This record gives sequence, structure tokens and C-alpha cells, in this order.
Amino acid sequence: MTVLPQLRAEVVAAVAAPRRRRRVPLTPLFALAAVAVTVAIVLLALPSAPPPDVPVTDLATPPASQLARYGVLRRAQTPADRDALRTLTAQMAPEDIADLREDYVRGVGPDLILYSLPYAIGTAGIMTGASRENPLCLYVVPSGLDCWTADQLAAGESFATGTRRVGLVPDGVTSVTVLLDDGRNYSAQVHDNVYELDVPAPQGVVPGVRGVTWRDKAGEFAGP
Repeated sequence: MTVLPQLRAEVVAAVAAPRRRRRVPLTPLFALAAVAVTVAIVLLALPSAPPPDVPVTDLATPPASQLARYGVLRRAQTPADRDALRTLTAQMAPEDIADLREDYVRGVGPDLILYSLPYAIGTAGIMTGASRENPLCLYVVPSGLDCWTADQLAAGESFATGTRRVGLVPDGVTSVTVLLDDGRNYSAQVHDNVYELDVPAPQGVVPGVRGVTWRDKAGEFAGP
């Protein structure tokens, strides 16, 4: 029969023929490489973010917590406030009010100026405490000065200049009672988040403060 010799010849020819490799399409590989290069270029073009341990702050504006706590800072600046700003910048050394938040200077009395700083430095460094960020300060013209952090204000700290006791309180506090070391109590009304009172100074010594009580408009206890 002639079929077997022909079949044998076809099998031999198939075995002897070189195998053809399957070609892998290159288009997907080139596409992936192009995408990777594009992503890398975009990432390099983006602005570098600051390290996580570097705070980003707006030096010109008090922190939101400070604005929420003290309404005197939220109200619009008045001509009296602008006069207070001129007085403050004329009488204070520039290094003592570095980065002064000028839009938040407030005249809270005939000779009493409230202002906010990003950091306490210079004369304002008399403030005690570990943190010196975002202090609120009171300047008693022409020479009295003190600054406080949020924690110090929350604790009811105040300062004496001569026989005057001056302090800052949050919204909702309408009167303050100060208990002195000698056992006497003195009360004062609050205006623009600020209170001040005169205390006697026996033998020229102003007594220290033993405690402070805040009260709301109903006369109820409000802190600190």
C-alpha cells in the first residue's frame, strides 16, 4: 500500500521541521512602561509637602479655637482699635511684637490694649509655661504687660500692675470674683472679655491671688 510510506514521510518531515515560537505582542508592555513614566513625571512635578512634624500656621490669623473663645477678636476693628494699634507699635519694641496680628489688636479700655501673637518672644517671654504658641497679651499703657497661653487663660490667670488686677475671660463670663491671699474678695464686671479691678495694697504690697471665680449673666458659676 502507498499510504504508509507517505504517512511516514509526513511524520519525519514534521519532526525535522524547526518549531516556531509564539510571538508575544509587545504593545501592552510598552503601554505599561509609558504609564509608569507618566506617573513618575507627575509625582515629581507636584509640590513637596512639608514634613509631618512641621506645623503649618497662618501667622496673620489667631487659631480658630482662640477666635471661638473670645468674641472681642471676632468683632470688626473700630477706630479705637486702630488707635490702640498705633499706640502699641509706637511704644513697644519691634522684637516684642514680632509678627503682630494687626487686624486683631483691640482697645479694651482707655489704657488697655489686647493683642495676639504667633509666638511669645522678647518682653512677652515673661510668660511662664512650656508652650509659647499663640499667646494673648494685655498691654497696660505705658508699661504693664503680660501674655498667656490657652491653658493659662483657661486656669484663670491674671496679672497685677500697681494696684490693678487685670485678666481675660472667655465668652459667656460676665463677672469675675478674685479671692486674695489675705482672704478678701473683689468683684468686677467683664467688658470685651476683659476685667480689671483695683485692690488695696497694705504697706505698698499688692496681695497675691488665691483663687478666681467666673460667673455668667445669671450669676451661675462658669469656671474656671
